[in-house]
Amino acid sequence: MKPKIVISCEHGGNELPLGMYLPKKTLESHKAYDKGALAIAKTLAEYWNVKLHSNKISRLAIDYNRSLDNQKLWKKDAEYLNDQDREELIAAYKDYRNAIEKDLQVAKLHLSIHSFTPIMNGVKRNCDFALLFDPSRPQEKQIATEIKAAIQSQNLSCRLNYPYKGTSDGITTHFRKLIPKDYIGLELEFNQKIVDNQRKIEIILEELNLVLESHVG
Repeated sequence: MKPKIVISCEHGGNELPLGMYLPKKTLESHKAYDKGALAIAKTLAEYWNVKLHSNKISRLAIDYNRSLDNQKLWKKDAEYLNDQDREELIAAYKDYRNAIEKDLQVAKLHLSIHSFTPIMNGVKRNCDFALLFDPSRPQEKQIATEIKAAIQSQNLSCRLNYPYKGTSDGITTHFRKLIPKDYIGLELEFNQKIVDNQRKIEIILEELNLVLESHVG
């Protein structure tokens, strides 16, 4: 069966490569991974009956949502990794993106699943859910706008291109350049304050899937 949608989760886990150690407190924080994102991605993949592309290596080792030439690909904690360690991490990173690219040869709609902290630098982030997209791409804008309206109709707060820009360096911007004509990429951002609220997550995913079904059939 050809996939209608490609689903990925770049910050799904907090595992470290052999030889790299970080305190448990650090590994359990948002610095290391996106809490709740992997479980949500699994639920979506099951609904759409597609393979889930997920990474469980902590972004403190290598950030799967950054380009290879981005200085933020490697965090300070990874400074002591040797050349072989880095080569192995990059090889796995490339395999991950190549697998997604292969699926995108058939399915042009890509959902990248993430979560964000409720408070950043002392500032409260005031939405339950957000969608990141490129405003210059009509299909992405239309779908994101429809999803926002559907979710807000259920008394949940949804924002667009918040708390990050949809055009910043990431896996969706990578594929927009690689597949410029047909690709549709949305980054889904769940507030970590609701990732354990099963009912709220169910409502968001129900409304999301209804909108997507109207576009991909």
